Formats: sequence, structure tokens, C-alpha cells
Amino acid sequence: MNTLLKFFYLLISFLLTILTNACVTTDDFAVPEPEPTIVTMIGTKVTIGALKNQFDFQSEEIITYSGTNTYIEGYVISSDEAGNFFKELVIQDLPSNPTAGIQIIIDKRSLYQKYDLGRKVYVQLDGLSLGLANGVLKLGKLQEKSIEAISEFEVENHVFRTPEVKKIVPRKLTIKELNSNVESLYVTFSNMQFAKELLEDPSKTLAGTATDRFQGERELQSCATQESIILSTSVYADFKSLSLPPAKGSVSGILSKDFFGKYYILRINSSRDLMFHQSTRCDLEYLSCGINVLQPRTTVLFEEDFEKITKDKQLDELGWINVNSHGDDKRWGNKKIRNVANRVMTISAFNSGLNPLEAWLITPAIDMDQTTDEVLSFEVQTSFNNGKALTIWVTNNFTGDPETTKWVPLDIAIPQKNTNNVKVSPFSISCLGGKIRIAFRYKGRDPGSTSTYSLDNIKIYGASK
Repeated sequence: MNTLLKFFYLLISFLLTILTNACVTTDDFAVPEPEPTIVTMIGTKVTIGALKNQFDFQSEEIITYSGTNTYIEGYVISSDEAGNFFKELVIQDLPSNPTAGIQIIIDKRSLYQKYDLGRKVYVQLDGLSLGLANGVLKLGKLQEKSIEAISEFEVENHVFRTPEVKKIVPRKLTIKELNSNVESLYVTFSNMQFAKELLEDPSKTLAGTATDRFQGERELQSCATQESIILSTSVYADFKSLSLPPAKGSVSGILSKDFFGKYYILRINSSRDLMFHQSTRCDLEYLSCGINVLQPRTTVLFEEDFEKITKDKQLDELGWINVNSHGDDKRWGNKKIRNVANRVMTISAFNSGLNPLEAWLITPAIDMDQTTDEVLSFEVQTSFNNGKALTIWVTNNFTGDPETTKWVPLDIAIPQKNTNNVKVSPFSISCLGGKIRIAFRYKGRDPGSTSTYSLDNIKIYGASK
């Protein structure tokens, strides 16, 4: 009898197990891909670098491969598991120290299940086309003079999964090294932090703010050079609602361009790519004179509206210094605004070919010993803004060379989005004495941050002693 009861209980347990497993949906457990077989490619192998070199960036003419019997090989560096990549596969030529990468557009979700990170793949080129899409060189299908995604049913005719999986080691990079040669590589930037002004908004997340439409774009600054790159996060990413880390550290991701192909961005596979574990930050020590409004400020120490400035020589005669730190002719220039009776000083790195473009516009010497409670004000306009490039500095010990002068930065908020003229609120410089100079430094890059800025109505005024 006991034996029969034991058998009965075992049978019930077995049946319950079967019923429980039958209720599990495929949404809870992904169907594993079968182990890949050895792939033997027939034809001629070309490197990813050689493939990209075939493209003419001047004409931007799309290349379609047919009857070439050629293929490329590479290692997968993108993952759509967390939702920050969508229907695209990015591969590079080597798992470490890569030299070239390429994006492949594929009309298929959950690519990570078959083409996981570090997986070696072969890509058969015949039937595919190479061209620019959103400013980045990509492989896909030619449809009506544009590069479109490979259909889900054609993927296995072009992208072959091998048994080999390697650890992907990010290539170390600095912002000044950004160029088309390192696009679509898995890279890492060290000694970085999110911009201070972003952290002043406690609700700011990677891409979960109400103003984020398709991507959240957040400025990452280099502690070494104060230059920046944009971290772009999809609003569909699993980690979109993570708060911005206040510390500094390193970030790894794939170098790409924004939707309009105007400037470089970094895209991460998961939140683990953000490694901000150093508690101290590297914010600049800004000039802080406090707020002092003891007397009415009626004495103008310096004023310039640029209305009479039509040539660089006129600036020189007034004691201004307008110089490119790297000796190039490109610097701040005078411009008359169309349909407005107004002249401004303006600058942009766009189409300059300069990487970097560093130009200083420095005021004449201004005597601070005859007044008190001095403040600085000016108007600034920005357009085609794709990254912070303008900063404001002051010194009372000018050496004659901006590169050897010890400057103190001013914590003045410069518009980060396209604006009409914005008047900067009077900023106190009253704790300075002697003869000072104010410098407007533009540091942009082409390609990279090419934002356009215009300056007008610069004024320093205070109260008589």
C-alpha cells in the first residue's frame, strides 16, 4: 500500500511539473540559437578598412556589389538587448586594437540572440550596397537611391555566424582624435564627467526626461581638456531612466553620429558601460566675487557694439586681440546680420577642416581701479548648436599671449540650444583689480563641435568711488 501511495505521489508531481512548464511563454525565456557550424567562405576577403576606402566621401555615390564574390569578416560590438540599438549590427575588424568598423542595417529585432557581443561573423557583399545614412557609412540594400535595411528573410544570405566569440577590448580614444577613421568602433574615453549644468537638474536622466523625444543627448566633458562629446541614449533603452552619475570615470561605447549626421555621439550597449566610480569631480574653479549692489552702477568702463568694425585692422587699433592659437587664419569675424541693422562678431568651425579650431577674442585692457561693484554683460546668439564650444575667461596679468596667460574662467551660462540674442545677466567681476582683459574663447572641431556663436554689446560698468 505504501509503495502504491509513493508511486501515486510521484506521478502527480511529474504531471504538475509538465503542466507548469507548459504555461511558460517564450517571452520569459528566449529560444536559444543552435550552435553555429564551421563556416567556410568562398571568394575574396577584403578588410573593413579597404571596404570603407572604396567609398568617395566627396561624391557620396553609393556602391552596389554584384558579381564580385567578395566578403568581409568582423566581430560584433553592438547589442540590442537593452534597447539602445535597433535593427542594426555594428562590427569591427579586430576584437582589440581595431582599425575599422562598419554598421549593417538589418530589419530584424533581437539580433543579440544570434549575433552576440564578440561573435565573429562573415558578411557576403554581393547584393549589398555601401553608402551614407545619417552621416555614417553603412551596408544595406539599395532602394530608390538610399541605403535601407536588409530584410529579415535575406539576412542569412549575407551575414554568417561563426562559432568564434572573443572578448571585445575597447580602443582608448581622446576627443581630439575623433574622425571618420574611428567611426563605428568600440572605444573608451577616460577621465570624463557629465557637464555640471546637467547635474543641477535633479530630474535629469539619461533619456527619461519629458523633453526627450527619440534620444536623450547628454554632454560628457573631458577632465583633461574640457572638451566634450555627446552621449546619446534611446528613449526605448531599458536604462533610460537612470540618473546621471555625479562622479567622474570612464565610458565605453560605439562612436557614431547624430540623426542628422552633424556631430559625433557615443552610444552604449548597457548601463555597465558607464563606469563613473571616482567620487571627486574636475570642475573648474570659477571666479566668484559674490553679489554686491552697494551703489548704482552708472560708470561705463568699457563698451563695444561692433557697429563701426568692418575690418580686423580696426579691432587691432582699438587694442583688441583676435588670434587663432594654432596659427590658422580662421578666427572671429565681423558680420552684418541680414535684415537687421546690426553688426556682430561671429565664429564657427563648420567646414573649416580644423581639428581643433581654437580662437581667442580678447578685449583691450580695462582699468578696474577707478570704480567699485563692476559687472560684465554681453549678448550672445548660437545657431547650429551641436556641442559647447564657447567659454569666457578673465585675467589681470596678461602676458601678450593667451596660451601663456593664467586665465580664470567665468561661470556664465552660454545657451546650449539655438537662440536669438540672449542678454547675459550682469556678472560680478568686482573682486578684480588693476587692468583686466576679458577673453571669449572658441574651441570647436570639424568634424565634431561646430556650433556657431555671435557676440554683441559687450559692456563693463560699475559705481564711481
